[in-house]
Amino acid sequence: VRNSREVTMRTELCSFSGRKIYPGHGKRFIRSDAKTFIFLNNKSSVHFEHKWNPRSIAWTFVHRRAHKKEQDPRCQAPLSPPCRQVQPWHHGSHLRGHPEAYSAHRH
Repeated sequence: VRNSREVTMRTELCSFSGRKIYPGHGKRFIRSDAKTFIFLNNKSSVHFEHKWNPRSIAWTFVHRRAHKKEQDPRCQAPLSPPCRQVQPWHHGSHLRGHPEAYSAHRH
């Protein structure tokens, strides 16, 4: 019998890009005032060291949120299924079983 407890991983967020960092990954930087920063990869840490603003770098979540490029999936509500539009290449398959719609479509 398997244990039904759910195993959760403790993920952290990159201090520069805002992306998830899974256990065993990332790089920690502790400043002289004891402030801790964790980075996903070397690319993020180098940008941080150069004091570049993450809002001006397109691949960061901070930039995407600031410029409304896409909604953050962590904050997004589930989407309703898209409505299907009737296209002319369906050849009347959408009209089967509806004689009034078929006659209106033919005339």
